[in-house]
Amino acid sequence: MMLTSKEPIFRDQAEAFERWAEQGAQPNPKMVEKVGVHWQIPVNKQNSKGETILMHACYHGNQLTVEYLLKQGADPRIADKRGMTALHSCVMNQVIYIPIILMLLDPTKTQYPADVDAKSPSGHTPLQMAAAIGNLNLVKALIGKQANLMAGQGSDDGTPKDIARKHGNMQIVGYIQDVESQFPKQLVKKPRSQQGGKVRRRWSFSQRAAQAGGNADQKALMKGLDELKDTQEPPKQPEPPKEDAEVAAAKKEALDNMDDEDREKFVFKDGFHLQYDSKKGKLMLADKASVKSAFDQMDWKKRDGKLTVHEFETYFGRQGLKRSRCRRLFRLFDKNGDTKISFKEFNARIQELLESEIPRSPHAGSPRAARQKSGHGW
Repeated sequence: MMLTSKEPIFRDQAEAFERWAEQGAQPNPKMVEKVGVHWQIPVNKQNSKGETILMHACYHGNQLTVEYLLKQGADPRIADKRGMTALHSCVMNQVIYIPIILMLLDPTKTQYPADVDAKSPSGHTPLQMAAAIGNLNLVKALIGKQANLMAGQGSDDGTPKDIARKHGNMQIVGYIQDVESQFPKQLVKKPRSQQGGKVRRRWSFSQRAAQAGGNADQKALMKGLDELKDTQEPPKQPEPPKEDAEVAAAKKEALDNMDDEDREKFVFKDGFHLQYDSKKGKLMLADKASVKSAFDQMDWKKRDGKLTVHEFETYFGRQGLKRSRCRRLFRLFDKNGDTKISFKEFNARIQELLESEIPRSPHAGSPRAARQKSGHGW
């Protein structure tokens, strides 16, 4: 895909320095390079808020721009005046771009790898935040990068596992328990002045590896951790195509001027972006589709940024699902039970449901199962 955009116009170098961070919204790294060279802007130049161009690129999910900036020496460890880093910009975004997060933590991609346990202004690590929003794939990625499972121990919020349990994200609780059972917590001796008469426990991949004999054993530990992951890697979410403001506005105006029939044909011209495989009992994203494009397609008629059970019935009913099955899918997404699903809820939940087998029927022995067996339906 060709990436184009207009070159920004600055009055002087002072303005170029101040607005340099905003260029992170630019998906075309060649344009970023052109601006930086022309105005002689250091790649880590911060604006008056302490923000860097890398933070903005991470927030907007511009993977090519992030990759270019890291090669130029952009430092993911820099924090703005609030204490936010580029890693926090990724984790706190509505759409989670895991490939970008992995780049920030990869020493082969950057000479300044981000701190996987860096605390946000609220005092939470990325793993604690991932546990709160219920993003299982993000939790797996961070633990794979040796995130501290005991971060927040003793605080009001608690560890990532405590937070996941409070938010009802039991799939994450189970995964963390599997990791802990594979690698028991190490007994770590501290000075007596800090022990208080007790031997304290602390989770530490690095210290366990050091005690076991160095890098070779650390690789063995990480190999064991990889075995806990699914045999198939989590599906990478394709990035939605980038559009400039004029194109997006023109498309919106065209949709507004269409009647329902024409708008429906336009929205579904490429088929269903989110598909349900009845044989496997799994949800899947179509090729070149993204979570956002699937949400917008489901919300094509009202376009109010909320999905209802009726929209689920319409969307999946077109794919041949029974009404009762559509409602079961809706309840899986509607975790707080308010009968409406925002994109933030949809995105967080779909990370767990994609490629995961969805129960096909009620538990045996339940009143609902008895009614189904007797022919009275759900």
